[in-house]
Amino acid sequence: MAEASDVREISRLVAELKESAIIDACWTCECLHAFLTQLELDREQPLPASARELAVPRSHIHSCLGCMPCPPAELYSEYLTQESRKKPPILAAQQKREPLGG
Repeated sequence: MAEASDVREISRLVAELKESAIIDACWTCECLHAFLTQLELDREQPLPASARELAVPRSHIHSCLGCMPCPPAELYSEYLTQESRKKPPILAAQQKREPLGG
């Protein structure tokens, strides 16, 4: 079962995402839906109904329109930054790769 704090956090993020959709095209934009998909991937439990109600068929999602600013993309970027700070850094040794033929 999802922790109450996680459910509250997702609900808060979804509310912010809804507020960030400043034009009608936002609702079917890959920027908004990429963020929703990331939220889903980062959780073991299904997203709450408030997030699932934003889903549209994949065939209706359009590419980024290049809006400047793009509030959904900005929220997504902030989220990724916060999430990356929660995870331990990758060790330098793990980042190095042996040269081919090595």
